[in-house]
Amino acid sequence: MNELLERMEEERRKLNVLGQNAIEQSILLSESPEVQEQSRKLDELLALYQNMKAKRTEQML
Repeated sequence: MNELLERMEEERRKLNVLGQNAIEQSILLSESPEVQEQSRKLDELLALYQNMKAKRTEQML
């Protein structure tokens, strides 16, 4: 699970950089394909993390 958390943090950093670059270029974040794709990647990892966490909680009960 720690590897997943590290991967999520790395993807979040990438998203922040892309977002900052878009803002500096006066591009709306919602209109930047790169930002949107990176956001989807992070969303997928977050969903995976939440599912893993829920399964662990279930097993503990």
